[in-house]
Amino acid sequence: MQRHFFVINAVRLVALCFGLTSVSLFAAKLVPPNLGGGLDAIYQTHLQDTGALPEGTVSPPEREAAEGYLSDAFQDIAGRIRVLVHLNANKSLDNVVTALKRTGKFVVEAQSAKYRAGVVDGWVSIADVATIAKVPGVQSVVLSLKPETNVGATTQKGVIQHRVDQISSSFDGTGITIGVLSDSYDKLPADPAPPTPPRIRAANDIASGDLPGAGNPVGNTQPVVVIEDAAPSAGNIDEGRAMLQLVHDIAPKARLGFATAFTTQLQFADNIRSLAGLPGAPRAVPGFSADIIVDDIIYFAEPMFSDGIVA
Repeated sequence: MQRHFFVINAVRLVALCFGLTSVSLFAAKLVPPNLGGGLDAIYQTHLQDTGALPEGTVSPPEREAAEGYLSDAFQDIAGRIRVLVHLNANKSLDNVVTALKRTGKFVVEAQSAKYRAGVVDGWVSIADVATIAKVPGVQSVVLSLKPETNVGATTQKGVIQHRVDQISSSFDGTGITIGVLSDSYDKLPADPAPPTPPRIRAANDIASGDLPGAGNPVGNTQPVVVIEDAAPSAGNIDEGRAMLQLVHDIAPKARLGFATAFTTQLQFADNIRSLAGLPGAPRAVPGFSADIIVDDIIYFAEPMFSDGIVA
């Protein structure tokens, strides 16, 4: 089963990197050619399911691939999917954003002119992706696939691994601000039914001395500055909070901040800038400017041989 998982995801990764598509010749006229990241396969399957394409247009392997892409995509409670809209420089960013909003089919979450000709991040229903793809100035509409964390559950060995126990106790993080990006900070799903114990929340970690904040028994009462937490999801594991626990053990007097990287590449980049307190960063917190920023996130859609949005 594990080998099957990696083979399937390797195939998806190759298709994503080299722009391969499962759109059949029959469906080519209805599926815009500028859909990427598996969005073309999802839209083609949607067209068949709604009767716009005849039964049999989508083969079983193509349907399986489309379902896999959709399961790896961000979806909200309304069933909309998260996409990145890349511009082609024929229209200004403001003009394209205005046109996207005017369709009534696209909810803008973020925008940036810093990457190539510009990029817009937002939500769209699967049925409306063709409308978005045809807006003047749009180069491509790419599905935002969920990223992967690089490290799962671990036993705390950071102090020993970094030889912190071998340096002077005067080096305790005083005067240093550290920012962390990962999935979530305090967004674990609801507690399971008894007799299973309730999940450990951020307040529990503060009370036990594993995180700074009001009520921390060992003295660091500076609360973690949460610039943006992840949206509620059954998949949240609060790995960002676990990383902050590691940092707190190594530098117990440092000021800590968190921002989610589980949105899109654009908001990941914005949250790096926000943690750093850079001018114009959309979610910067006055007075918070990280000296050090760490993350454990990779987006498989990031380019391999050139700088992408996050870079």
